[in-house]
Order: sequence, then C-alpha cells, then structure tokens
Amino acid sequence: MSANANNVKVGAAVVSYSAYVSAGGAGSFTDFGYTAEGTKLGFKSTFFDVEAEQSRAAIKKIPLKTEATLKVFIMESMLASMRVVLGMPSGNLTGTPPDLTLLLGDASELYFQLKTVSVGVGTTGVRTILLWKCVPSLDGDIDFAKGAVQRMDTTFTALSDASVSGAGTVGTVVDA
Repeated sequence: MSANANNVKVGAAVVSYSAYVSAGGAGSFTDFGYTAEGTKLGFKSTFFDVEAEQSRAAIKKIPLKTEATLKVFIMESMLASMRVVLGMPSGNLTGTPPDLTLLLGDASELYFQLKTVSVGVGTTGVRTILLWKCVPSLDGDIDFAKGAVQRMDTTFTALSDASVSGAGTVGTVVDA
C-alpha cells in the first residue's frame, strides 16, 4: 500500500446520545453541542501471559478483557446533558426548556447509546461510530468560576451488549 495524503483526516466530531436500545437498534439521538479538546475513542485489551519453564518470553497471550471508551469534553452546560453525565434517571429532569430543574440523587443503572460523526475516508467522507451500551463517568469536577467554562469532561465506557448478534457487540465504525 502506498501512502495517500487524502487518507489523513483532520476534523471535529459531533457527539450525540440516546437512551439505550437493545439489539443495536438506533435510538433518538440528542447532540451534546460544543465540545473541547477533541473526542477520543479508546480501545484497550488486557492479556494473560502464558509462560513456560523452557522459554524466557511468554509463549501465548490470552485476551482477558477489552475496554472501549469515548472521552467527550462537553462545553454546553445543558441540564439534559448533565443528567446523562451524572447517570440520573430521566424523571429527575423536570420543567420546560430553558427553565429546567435537575434533581440530584443516587446514580441509577442507566445505559446510553453514543453516536460520533466525523470526517472519514469513505465515498461521502463521513465516519460514524456507534457504541451500543455505554455508562458515563464524570472525570473530575465541573467548574463554576470566573474565567472558566462549565465543562463536563466525561468518559463513556462501552459495554458488551449481549442482545447484539455477531462480532460487533460493543459497536461499529463505518466509513461511508
């Protein structure tokens, strides 16, 4: 394969969320709006090294765990987004936009789908990442200060979705 500068892509991503839908069904997505520092897809595998007395190096590596994450640095301080990031049930958000109230309590076992749309190398130049079943975690604090954006730095961990058949139980990456 020869080098092709057209395959080097630079561009922002639009990140949206929806309630979890089983079997990889597409939910009704809501855009998080402006983000900072890019959106980062992580994919990490952990292995068990099989070692033998007859070798100084491992002779096999057995996969134990795979973790996919999407880091999103959400800049728009919308209570609907804050509800998702904090893992609050939808009933905890009341009112009529823009006048809303978010009730803070214990986090619930809630799952969300994430969709990231960015530049890609397909015919239309669009790459779409769908993660079927994600759990949010706020990374640090939300700043409420002069000279600071009320940013919600969030890591979404993608779980394996047993309701999805085939190899893509965590999600898909599609260039179109």
